[in-house]
Amino acid sequence: MSSERRGLMPPLTPPPRETAMTISVVDPIKDARKQKGKQVLHDSSNYHVWIHGPDAPGDKGPMHKHTADQTFICVKGDATYNFPDGTSATLTPGMMIVIPKGDFYQIENKSAADFILVGSRAEPYKNPRFSEGDKVVDETTRFDAGANY
Repeated sequence: MSSERRGLMPPLTPPPRETAMTISVVDPIKDARKQKGKQVLHDSSNYHVWIHGPDAPGDKGPMHKHTADQTFICVKGDATYNFPDGTSATLTPGMMIVIPKGDFYQIENKSAADFILVGSRAEPYKNPRFSEGDKVVDETTRFDAGANY
C-alpha cells in the first residue's frame, strides 16, 4: 500500500546543501588550553559550545546565572557545582549536569587534580552572566573568589 493511500505524505527529499559543512570534531582533553577560561568551539546567534578548563585545584568561580539553558559534561577530573541553598553536586568523568536558565550555580575544584568540562548554552558566547545581585560577571572577575559580586 502506498503512503498516499494510507493518508500519509510521501517522504521528503532534502534540498541540496548550498554551503560547505562546518562540522567540528574535537578531543577536549587534548585540545584544552593550558590556561583558565573558555575555548569556544562553536558560536552562533542562538547556541555556543566550549571547553571549560583546565581548572586547577582550589579554583572557584562566582555564584552566577545565565539567561539560557545549559549543559556541562565532565571529561576529566572532578568538578563540584555549588548552589545557593548550600547543596552541591560533584561531576566525575562521563557525568552531565543540566542547568535551566535563571538557576544560580558556582563551579569549584575541590579535588587534587585539574578538571576539564565541555559546556553548551542556548545563547551566543558574548551574552553576559549575572551575579545574585544581577550584576554582570565577566572573565576578568571570574576567578576572583574574594570579589563582592
